[in-house]
Amino acid sequence: MLTLVDLPLCVFLDTQVYRAMSFDWGAGNFAALRERVVKGSIELVTTEIIRQEIRSGIREVLNEFAQDVRKIRHTRLLGQLNADHVDAVTSLKNAKLDFEKLWAAAEEFLAVVQTTVLEPPASALSDLFKLYFSGSPPFGGKGKKSEFPDAANFLTLAHYAKLTGKKIFIVSGDGDWKRVCEKHPSLILVEHLSEMIDKAIRAEWRSEDLWSDEELLGFIGAKMTLLKPMLQSALESSSRVNLGDGSIDSFELDDVNLMGLAVTYIKDDDDDITFRGELFHYVHYSANISIEDDEMLNTIEHQLSGRADLVAEITLVLPLSNPKDIKIEDVWYSDGLELQVPLKY
Repeated sequence: MLTLVDLPLCVFLDTQVYRAMSFDWGAGNFAALRERVVKGSIELVTTEIIRQEIRSGIREVLNEFAQDVRKIRHTRLLGQLNADHVDAVTSLKNAKLDFEKLWAAAEEFLAVVQTTVLEPPASALSDLFKLYFSGSPPFGGKGKKSEFPDAANFLTLAHYAKLTGKKIFIVSGDGDWKRVCEKHPSLILVEHLSEMIDKAIRAEWRSEDLWSDEELLGFIGAKMTLLKPMLQSALESSSRVNLGDGSIDSFELDDVNLMGLAVTYIKDDDDDITFRGELFHYVHYSANISIEDDEMLNTIEHQLSGRADLVAEITLVLPLSNPKDIKIEDVWYSDGLELQVPLKY
């Protein structure tokens, strides 16, 4: 467990984190991050490269949205919908997509969380090409020119760590960052933002009364007969068939395996403690799906099964007097499964 001297934790978010959360600045983990920054337990740092990648990413999302709306507008099926549905799609098509408003929201978020924009070292350009020609991480054996932004970010973060003596937690699921951090002790890779928030919360509390993530996971696992149907229902409702008019006729979790828990919110209610966080797990599932084939006047049915690595958001209440009497209040998925219908049948 971290101690008070470790605060604030210096955190850098890879662009991948912002993209995964669809630049939704009000999303749960961004709200939790904001709270930790306000409490002084997290110091968020970034670079101008990340700022520009966020800006570019917002434009890409807007363009993808506009293209999707145009596809809907031109489908022949639209004429079979009622007038209200047609008007709604037409309204979306004609809506002005205000990029500047969305970028202003991004800048406001970065300002609220007091993000420090780091400057690269004076030797950054020459150092960058040394990394490139030597094939050092994040570059691979063939150079991987697409990794120039990551390499520039690495040089900036390593420079800041050397100047300040700080350890920097880099939140990213990118394998290239993993290779970089393995060679630089001052840079520590954390795969999920929720794990970073969990570290900050535990450092704030520093209490023997606060159960470890492993203990909490054990309490949850002991309630698997209650948890499994909750996960099954939540996953079925958040999943979709990869073709628009497909449907999920039946869905079942055959097996659930818990891998980890990260607490992103905690509240002490005298006799109880309420936790919210992310539950990391994998499941084996089976499903029956179908799709209506209008041209052949037929219903195509398909059975499938598989394994999926998932993250569910979970709310727990633990009585201080008997933590094993844990209550699982809610579970839900921000992203479900995309169930695939074979293209040839």
